Amino acid sequence: PHPNARAAMAPDAAPAATLALAFTAGLAVALLVTRLSSRRQRPPGRVPPPKRRHEDTTRFKIVKPPLPAEVVGLLRSTSLCHLSTQGNDGGPHLSLMRFTYVQAEEKILISTRRNTAKFEYLSQNPSVALLVHDFPHLGAGGGEAEVDAEEAEGRTYSITLNGQAHVEDGDVAECYRALHLAENPEYEQFIVGQDIAIVSVTVDTARICNIDDKVKYWDAAQQHA
Repeated sequence: PHPNARAAMAPDAAPAATLALAFTAGLAVALLVTRLSSRRQRPPGRVPPPKRRHEDTTRFKIVKPPLPAEVVGLLRSTSLCHLSTQGNDGGPHLSLMRFTYVQAEEKILISTRRNTAKFEYLSQNPSVALLVHDFPHLGAGGGEAEVDAEEAEGRTYSITLNGQAHVEDGDVAECYRALHLAENPEYEQFIVGQDIAIVSVTVDTARICNIDDKVKYWDAAQQHA
């Protein structure tokens, strides 16, 4: 075409290009609004739950079954146990401990200074064992008490509990510390302090032996099966 003809067509071409660009932008905005609206209107049941880190997800899914009645009764009636730990060097370590049983969470609480062998060992190897005995001649608080011989014989148990120890921190540690102190107010020097750790033990297995040497076994994993 003649140059003058192309010049004459230019004023019409510019509005057409502007109109096409505006149409494309408007379409993109409409698609974006539609997508956002569909997300807001999605039924709650279809919204995927927020992802947690692997360890947190595992922790929240584990629900321990209740401990046997003999174990619960003993843990509620006494507050002394022997704690067995083992470090990377293979050497065993045994400690006499005050404990608190939190039945609602099926956990056993203990406290220890961080500069001790048992803390070093359970930090290296969280697998621990607790030996609990009711000592029928003692009262619930560990003091001397008058107990009928027949009654004492009927309720005498030695129970070995195997489980995993976890050093608590933050608000959870302070909550457990308060519970432990409330159950053992006369042992504050072993429970309260910046260098004193709060440790919770989750029981995996139990070996229950009575005065007649009859042994009963309990396994948390089998209770889930």
